[in-house]
Amino acid sequence: MAGRLLRDQMRTAFDYTPVLDTAVQHYALDRATAADLFDGLLQWLSAIPFARPGQPIQQVESIDRLWHAFVLNTKLYRRFCDRCFGRYIDHDPLDRNVAELSKKQYARFTLATLEQEFGSELHRPSAT
Repeated sequence: MAGRLLRDQMRTAFDYTPVLDTAVQHYALDRATAADLFDGLLQWLSAIPFARPGQPIQQVESIDRLWHAFVLNTKLYRRFCDRCFGRYIDHDPLDRNVAELSKKQYARFTLATLEQEFGSELHRPSAT
């Protein structure tokens, strides 16, 4: 339940309007879709503390767009990271040399972690 608690704290920690505005402008998303994907991003971010060496958290591409929108709002993103993680969370894509099999293993680990934390509330974004 630690992930769910962290996600709930993240939801209320800041006004994320600038992130949603950026997502709407940069990715031609409607506001409701951007908000839905952002909630999925917060779930994913709440799983970061469960990552371990050699077992990173893997996310889906649609949520990654919202992370990009978040990172573009650098001051807000930095404050968010400081408050929620005590450090800046870099956005580094997986090494291009990592085998697809490893990425699939990371994705399975991430999904299992999120399912354990969120159960039926797990955000499952479409491929928009």
